[in-house]
Amino acid sequence: PLDSSCVMSRLGGCETQRQQRAAEVETLIFLDVDGVLNVCARDQTGSKQLLLNSSSLQTCRKQWAHRHRNPNNPVIETIMALDRRRLNHGEDDTYSKFACTAPSQLSEVLVSRLAKIIEAAEAESRPGEDSECNDPFVERHMKKVAVVLSSTWRKPEHAGRVKRLEEMITKYLNYPFRFEARTRLADEVVASERLTAISDFVHDFCVDRLRLGCRNPLKVLVLEDFFIMPIDFVCNGVSVGNATKAGIFIEKRAAQARSGRVKAKVVHTYDQFETPEGLVVEVGEGLTQKRLCQALSFFGQHCSHCGRHGNSQWSHGKDVPCPEPAPPQSVQPCPLQQSQVLALKQPDMPALLQQFWRLCFHFLSFLPWSVTSRLPEKIMHLKLL
Repeated sequence: PLDSSCVMSRLGGCETQRQQRAAEVETLIFLDVDGVLNVCARDQTGSKQLLLNSSSLQTCRKQWAHRHRNPNNPVIETIMALDRRRLNHGEDDTYSKFACTAPSQLSEVLVSRLAKIIEAAEAESRPGEDSECNDPFVERHMKKVAVVLSSTWRKPEHAGRVKRLEEMITKYLNYPFRFEARTRLADEVVASERLTAISDFVHDFCVDRLRLGCRNPLKVLVLEDFFIMPIDFVCNGVSVGNATKAGIFIEKRAAQARSGRVKAKVVHTYDQFETPEGLVVEVGEGLTQKRLCQALSFFGQHCSHCGRHGNSQWSHGKDVPCPEPAPPQSVQPCPLQQSQVLALKQPDMPALLQQFWRLCFHFLSFLPWSVTSRLPEKIMHLKLL
């Protein structure tokens, strides 16, 4: 059923339930796993991904202490770069905080943050207080949120991993969770192919909703690292240069179905940095506090760090929140301040008068004595002074 061209058939249940579910859904969350629920770095050859797990981290730490014996080991250097890389946005730790354990290959911290995002999405469409629903799974359906697996984990050979992931999410949500759909099965190797698969799913889903007469607004959240690649590619002839443009690409693809307004947001869990030794590291960093805040803001919420600081705005190209500048306030001066300002603007009248008399007496000095002797005695006295 996962390989069907009809998106509606990818939802569980019988045909009637699938049709009803497709009409109810108002939020789609597309989930990649590697680089979102764990931390993966691209090796220096670019041919494979290095998973940050507790065992490899412990081994690399031991070998790092004797690195003078083998100074050029890019794998150890990359893992240790992640171990030393400080996080931001109120998260005083390194990527080692998200090291996963075998056999799940998932980070408990990052899975718990995914649960927070799902809860935030569900909070927008929570059933009313008068609802008599007691079934947790049915109640979740009433919340109109569907989580779609877009990772390579959607392939049949990873069914065991997906089951363990669903169990972990269930633990944090406190109700039975399962992925309601998958994107189409395809061999995706570059970021543009992944974005195409997601946008095609949204388009087909909107077509199914239109067929059922549903034109309600649809929100789409994408959690992706795009194969540990920066968003700078061409997708179906359209240049996509950042996460915002990737969201716009999905919206325009969905608009072709003409089934209602679609609002999309892409949270790109990718980072690139350079170590003091000059090593360039590309990493699928997972749902860090910064990425979590970006996802929560899509549903009108914010992370604990922004809650403490009272701001969740983001600066472009920076790692810390950028507060909005406060509008300039016009302060009315008190009477004393205003009198001081006027005094500064007005000239010193005695000094000006003295300068005027000096000019007058300078002019009188050029007159002959026969003229000046006839002037009043007081004027001549001021002249002498």
